[in-house]
Amino acid sequence: MTPLARTAFVVVMLALASVTAARAERLVPAYDPRYHVVAPIQRGLDGHSGVLQFDADFAAEAARYRREHPEVVRAAGDVTLMGEVIVIQPDGQMVETAGAGFGISSNGLAAIARRVIERFGDDFHSLTIWTTFDDRNAPQAEAYEVTVRNEVSGIGMPVRDTSRTYGSRGTLRSVLNMRRVGLRIGDTRAQWQSALETWGQESAHRWLVFMLFRDPRTGRISDALLGRDCAHYSNYVDTQASVHDGNAWRDNGNGTFTFIERGKRYGNLDLYGMGLLPADEFPPFFLIDDIPNYKYPATCRDYGSNGRPFSQMVSGKRVDITIDDIVAANGPRIPAAGSRQDYWREAEVVVTAPNETQDSATVRGLAARLDKARLYWEQWNREASGGRLVMCTQVTADCGDPRSDVAEVVLDPSSQVPAHGPLAFRVDVVNGGTRTATNVSASLEVKLPDGEVRVVKKDVGVVEPGAMKPVTVSVDLRDLPCGSALEIKGSTQSDAHQSRLRRSVVVGVEPKAGDGFEEDSGWTVNPDGDDTTTGAQWERGRPEGTTLLGAQVQPDRAHAGEKAWVTGLLASLPGNAVAFVREGKATLQSPPFPTEGLREPRLRFWLSFAGVRADASGGSLEPSPRSSFAVLARGLDPQGSADPWLEIDRLEARSTAGWQARSVALPPAVLGRSRFQLRFVATEANPQQGAVEAAIDDLEIHSNLAACDEPPPPPAKAGGDAGCGCRVAGRPTRLPWFVLLLAVVSAARAGVARKRRTAPPTAGADSRTARR
Repeated sequence: MTPLARTAFVVVMLALASVTAARAERLVPAYDPRYHVVAPIQRGLDGHSGVLQFDADFAAEAARYRREHPEVVRAAGDVTLMGEVIVIQPDGQMVETAGAGFGISSNGLAAIARRVIERFGDDFHSLTIWTTFDDRNAPQAEAYEVTVRNEVSGIGMPVRDTSRTYGSRGTLRSVLNMRRVGLRIGDTRAQWQSALETWGQESAHRWLVFMLFRDPRTGRISDALLGRDCAHYSNYVDTQASVHDGNAWRDNGNGTFTFIERGKRYGNLDLYGMGLLPADEFPPFFLIDDIPNYKYPATCRDYGSNGRPFSQMVSGKRVDITIDDIVAANGPRIPAAGSRQDYWREAEVVVTAPNETQDSATVRGLAARLDKARLYWEQWNREASGGRLVMCTQVTADCGDPRSDVAEVVLDPSSQVPAHGPLAFRVDVVNGGTRTATNVSASLEVKLPDGEVRVVKKDVGVVEPGAMKPVTVSVDLRDLPCGSALEIKGSTQSDAHQSRLRRSVVVGVEPKAGDGFEEDSGWTVNPDGDDTTTGAQWERGRPEGTTLLGAQVQPDRAHAGEKAWVTGLLASLPGNAVAFVREGKATLQSPPFPTEGLREPRLRFWLSFAGVRADASGGSLEPSPRSSFAVLARGLDPQGSADPWLEIDRLEARSTAGWQARSVALPPAVLGRSRFQLRFVATEANPQQGAVEAAIDDLEIHSNLAACDEPPPPPAKAGGDAGCGCRVAGRPTRLPWFVLLLAVVSAARAGVARKRRTAPPTAGADSRTARR
């Protein structure tokens, strides 16, 4: 090579190097509000995660090339199915071909989704893309997720829907791009394990991780749970080894904590965010603070890549966090767990390089491998969710959902007096799916008034599609008096799902009066005309969900049926009026109820109440001691004579956070006349920044059963009326077992003695022995 040629070569190489360097410096966030709910999150080639970065130079070059050469944009490629894996040969809308290499275009995932839905239907909650080429547009990503639609509030993400851009009518929630991950893995489950964890992280980014919490030490909202890019966990939070960069920590009980494992499954906060773990079953967890030589960043935006545990064991202070701290910062999860969010359909899609066909050995090999891996993915989701999530990756047909839902939990009305023997409860297990539910077990959890919990579990076996299996569970509650209110929960667990249903029951009673408020039944608003509220008054109808500073203060539905009594039905009112009780009181008065035949009666109703005010920071709510809800009662007769009002129940400085059962004894002082009457009074006495929301529904007057006054029957005798049959004062007497045993032994000895006295002596026997 001549000196001139060598010089030219060097100049060219330097130019290429400068182009590469410039391209590397031109990475920009891929977020586009036309296609994304939140910024897409990638797992990088180095194993770290962050916001997806696009190569701006490559995207600009491709766009310019398309404008200058519209004739070379290829027509739609073929779409085929290999097993249960979709294979697409892309067009120019999906994959850009300008310059060296290929790249998924800025709206390429939407174009791919439209093609899949056109061909196979709008039946998939998510699509996972697998490519046979390196994506030049996202050079640093190993895999990433794009959220298409989010309809869930309370998880730190905006509610937004871009599904129409993807060709869906709201079914599609998420698109994943796993890029070339499938090309470098073998065919066994063990070989796929690490990739399944990556897959799980990207898949669950559709919900996670964006939740803040209320720091229990300060009451302030904090993002200390969050790590890299405010979309993964901080390293010093015990997440049960969540796949979102989460760690599992063991509290050694001596001020030290041991690191156990990382990134293996869905943790409890993940399951809550995914709608698989109810709030009332969410266990407390913790973060570690005051770690020597480590300080939490000011915000999660400042979280560095060096935040991983620097030791297998660290010293620090445990900070416990509850679901109340999560809800206080993010609001309640709506919809709550249990509303059919545990079945997920996903399609696996191979996108070939533009110069490949479906007959390529690489394409066919990848499709065959994914047809196995999708079953590993289904299995991994069952395991990682603790048997709460069913993933279906079939394209040709819906897999069917093997349901084992608790349809109802009831107390058998024939066994309502606790002192008379075990109470029988029935748990109805229903399979509303199209596949057989296997290894189903049912349990009943009974929470007593003193907080004690009793649990009885039974095996159910299999439940066929469309079938209902009633499971009877007996619980010995003979230590409870009639009128005791119990919280009961029926649960099931199968190979595929969990299900929960809670009910509230009162034992040993019968309803004497009730009102579900579906019709006008004579209730009166502001009966004395002295309510001074400047805001809402009581109204009967369907309540609209209302939030204040992120906290729910009014439910979005009646407890049962369609209507309830609410202090302001609307979430907001026009003009200067407000939807809350302010600076005064709102009174609701019942029609009269008869007292005849009542035995130790109790008032039972469902209440939603929030007596709140803004905290010192003005950023969140706190209970207000100047907000109250009171229940009053009085006796009266048909002639109009009435006793003074007597307060029988009161709540102050609290919020029920939804519907809650209340049970109140009606004192004898209000039962001395032929009728009695009730009042419900919501009061707000804050001079400013205070509000009261109240709602009542499903009111009942309970009376003890007559059998509650009868002595309990004697215990049943095995084998019928065995024993001596003796009775004292008309009741059988049962002798202790050892007395009966002594009697039997004595009788046996007497019989032996008689035989000895009458038997003749044997030949040659000692006569003295015979005489004895």
